[in-house]
Amino acid sequence: MPHRPPLSRRALLSGLGALGIGAGALVAAGDDDFDGSDWPMYRHDAAGTAHAPDASVPREQPTELWTHEFESLGFTTPAPILHDGRVFVARQSLTAFDVESGDRVFRIGSENNATEFLSTPAVASARAYVTPSLVAASEDGLRAVGIDGGPDLPVVDGGALSQRWSTGQQPDESILTSMGFGGGWQSPPVAAAERVFTVDDGIVAVEASSGSIQWRTTFDALAARPAVVDGRLFTVAYDGSLSEYAVADGTQRWTAPTPAVRQERQPTVANGSVYLAHETGVTAFDPDGGDERWTRGQPVGEYGRYVTPPSVTSDAVYAVGSGLLDDETDGLIALDAATGDRLWDASLSGISEDEDGPAVAGDVVLQPDNHSLRAFDAATGDPLWQIQRDAQVSQPAVGDGRFYLTDGRSITAYGGT
Repeated sequence: MPHRPPLSRRALLSGLGALGIGAGALVAAGDDDFDGSDWPMYRHDAAGTAHAPDASVPREQPTELWTHEFESLGFTTPAPILHDGRVFVARQSLTAFDVESGDRVFRIGSENNATEFLSTPAVASARAYVTPSLVAASEDGLRAVGIDGGPDLPVVDGGALSQRWSTGQQPDESILTSMGFGGGWQSPPVAAAERVFTVDDGIVAVEASSGSIQWRTTFDALAARPAVVDGRLFTVAYDGSLSEYAVADGTQRWTAPTPAVRQERQPTVANGSVYLAHETGVTAFDPDGGDERWTRGQPVGEYGRYVTPPSVTSDAVYAVGSGLLDDETDGLIALDAATGDRLWDASLSGISEDEDGPAVAGDVVLQPDNHSLRAFDAATGDPLWQIQRDAQVSQPAVGDGRFYLTDGRSITAYGGT
């Protein structure tokens, strides 16, 4: 286990000053433990399952509950997250909304309207603070703010207390400078075990309280968003190799080839397997060494391929791609999680490389389909309903009977009648 670096004096003072009490109140938080109906990071959890088994969404046509238009238009917007009665969305700013009323709780932006946040944030347990942190990609690497908008107290419209740490301001190492920031949205960070994991010509593990580097790996090329579970981290590099690393110290335990040949393939871990959707199908790997267990769901079209990571429940694997179906159309495919046998498929209007994959809430699969969100019965694939928007939609954040959807124009809350 690596030595935990001490928090900076500034971080400690900001936490104490915000609370107005002594160091004894800096209670150590346990492992990340979020409410089952929350959606605290991109793809719901560190394993990347995009599955919230305790959440639910309407099976009938949902009703719009509230909407908030963004200050500027765009083609896409990073997917929102949901935590403890608030929904958070990153754009030029990071904004929190009350889930019931839609009222804005806080907004952290910049004075010159620069894009301060470049990814979906992740809720990360931070040992030095009473409340968790929100960590997102920014133009300077990773940036952390308090879940209430500041170190521990709400801050409206930005201000001096709006930041806990930034990796670009760490005195000991100039880190995350090769992430290519400034040109568009970035891979969302993964929060687990009081660390935050991101990609930077490999994987970087950052201490969630201070932003200090714990360890980093080096690849020949940029890796995709990792999957983290039970002290193990799995990632796929540009060359297609699948590797496991120890969360504690970054030690590589094994590496194995995969059928993936294109960049940014994201693994998903569930049911004792590592799942990967790629050009020639969906593959389940043994997490102890990377041996292939099965490959199924091969695309039919000559140029068919999967373009989103698989979403996984205890029963099924759901994956999306182009040219997958018999008529070479784009589609959503459900496979048996244990055997890979095809359960059902559904055609989609059009899928691109920047499309988000399915989100699964209870017995409903929600799939972004260009400018619409479509709902399917998770067991049968029967279509349930569809919402049409004016811009490309994100993967929704799913809660208790509601879900929250962003596009390039707005964020909207939906629920049952």
